[in-house]
Amino acid sequence: MHPSHKDREGQYKRVSEPIYPTPKSPGVIMARLTGPVPKPAEQRIRRHKDLLTPGMEIAYDGIRRGPDLPDGDWCDRTTDWWEAWRMAPQAQLMTDTDWESMLEAALIHNAIWSNPTLLKPSDLTTLTKQLHAILQMYGMSYGDRLKLRIKISDDKASPEDGEANELPSNVISMYRDRLGAQ
Repeated sequence: MHPSHKDREGQYKRVSEPIYPTPKSPGVIMARLTGPVPKPAEQRIRRHKDLLTPGMEIAYDGIRRGPDLPDGDWCDRTTDWWEAWRMAPQAQLMTDTDWESMLEAALIHNAIWSNPTLLKPSDLTTLTKQLHAILQMYGMSYGDRLKLRIKISDDKASPEDGEANELPSNVISMYRDRLGAQ
């Protein structure tokens, strides 16, 4: 059944696609939900038992995971982005094939940020959609993590180089320059 279809009674059905256990999380089967982002259990009006297995909680541990970016002409923004993903709690769940997928995302990220004035607006839109489609599978945003049933615990240790996760102060001016140049 397609997630946007109604059943015979006119009610929407919850449809999920399985995410299989990984070597780092054996026996844990999660599902990526389609449709609206689910509310946390304590905020739900209906408190029916979930049909799916409960999610998992991960915490920041300060360990850099995954490979370095291969040699190449990477812009500074992409290398910072890659290092942020290597330090992210979600990296604890990633396998070698996930890092290969992330490398594809890094190529798209680099194409967007290295010289966006060479791209047509439609190409920029297409690349951005492709990048977000890849990253949502790894819990890029809060809503993506809710759908994947991944919770990042609040009792995390702060990264030693806390500034690595902050956006540069001139990001808004970079966007304005980019939009003005097209």
